Amino acid sequence: MTQRFLRICLSVLVFALPGPLLADQPAIGPRIAFEAETVQMGQILRGESVEAEFVYRNEGDSPLRILRAKPG
Repeated sequence: MTQRFLRICLSVLVFALPGPLLADQPAIGPRIAFEAETVQMGQILRGESVEAEFVYRNEGDSPLRILRAKPG
């Protein structure tokens, strides 16, 4: 029974510790971060043209390439 308990504890440590330990690691690869993810435009009439600007930065450690974007 004691050996089984030790195996369970070891398994919990092996799977539970990497998350908190890796959380402080720098980003690997590109990582996009937006200043704001939504913009409130109010009421827009059909056919009216509106524009919004989204400010973003790359918080990763390699170039960020945006290949396509779509409104959503």
